[in-house]
Amino acid sequence: STIISTKYYWEKVSGVKTGFTTPAGRCLVSLVEEGSFSYLAVVLGAETPYDENGEPVYGSFTESRKLLEYGLDNFAFASVLSHLNPVAQVPVDGGSVGSVVIAPADDINALLPANYDESKINISYELSNSEGLTAPLGANEVVGTVTVTYAGKPVGQTDARTIAAVDRRAILSTPQNDNSNFLRLIPFLIIILAAYLVLIGYPGMTIGKIMYH
Repeated sequence: STIISTKYYWEKVSGVKTGFTTPAGRCLVSLVEEGSFSYLAVVLGAETPYDENGEPVYGSFTESRKLLEYGLDNFAFASVLSHLNPVAQVPVDGGSVGSVVIAPADDINALLPANYDESKINISYELSNSEGLTAPLGANEVVGTVTVTYAGKPVGQTDARTIAAVDRRAILSTPQNDNSNFLRLIPFLIIILAAYLVLIGYPGMTIGKIMYH
């Protein structure tokens, strides 16, 4: 507006929208873009006092700048999770392998204090099925969620996905069946061993005579 003095001009601001009604007072929405991020300030019902020279001071502009400067000085967007970094190796029931690695589906960027403490960032996951994972599983299959918190407060969430497929374990190759098959063979192995010992004349091993009357 040509009514507003250029003293409120701020080169960091890329756009503004003014507004005024008697009930709402002076309102202003302003935008600052820094890097790949945007900061938006919304001021409603700002006062318009007069300075010592009798000139109006538009509080919607002065308060908006204070808000934006506070945001720029005290907060920053940080990458807190990368889809390239696995979060856990989870057991798989009935799979051709015993576990699968899960990773975030997307990167997560969060607005944190400018000098944030990395030790306060916590990454956790939760499976969709509380009983765990069961084969078969496809590669990139969504199996739950990954949540990032800072100082105990959630700052981002994305899907948890498998990084590789897991086939169902073949029945004949299971350890349980291998043991069962071996146990079934034991009687036959004993018979074969006994017959062999008789044939080679092992001491104490004789073939009984059948008597006819």
